[in-house]
Amino acid sequence: ENTRTSIFAALKRRETYASSGPRIRLRFFQTWNTQANLCSAGGTGIVKTPMGGVFSKPKTANSKPRFVVQALMDQTRLARIDIVTATLKEGKMVQRVLRFPAKDRKNGDTSMCQVWSDPSFQSESPTFWYARVLEQPTPRWTMQDCQKLGNCNKIPKKYNRMLQQRAWSSPIWYHP
Repeated sequence: ENTRTSIFAALKRRETYASSGPRIRLRFFQTWNTQANLCSAGGTGIVKTPMGGVFSKPKTANSKPRFVVQALMDQTRLARIDIVTATLKEGKMVQRVLRFPAKDRKNGDTSMCQVWSDPSFQSESPTFWYARVLEQPTPRWTMQDCQKLGNCNKIPKKYNRMLQQRAWSSPIWYHP
């Protein structure tokens, strides 16, 4: 809901996400459920930890957490989903970025859903995960203006003429 009460309640739960500008819709949650088709079910009726949450120790030593990222485009199609994870190992933070491209790599997708299980999860190591969704690259506003004025040749080539907008979730935490 887009009401004052629901926005403050989501902030208090840390169940929020941000974007670099566009209104990309993003959901990110964790579950231990291995049976359900999590993209089609949308997480309905599944015990889950939402973005911003902290999940508990697995019931069995071999259990691996599953993560679901759902995204819906605003005005520009989506290029990919990234899941960023960092684990504390031997006193050092080890970070990984997993990239899941759109099915239509050339034009992007209008919506995306990715289910991923973390094979390197260790129940004794503190870890966090967050999702990032990137749109297809679009020209910067300065490029649009110079194209209207016909003076793009005056902009040095060293400046990036394209921009890739994004949205990112609150992290999901694991504290053993």
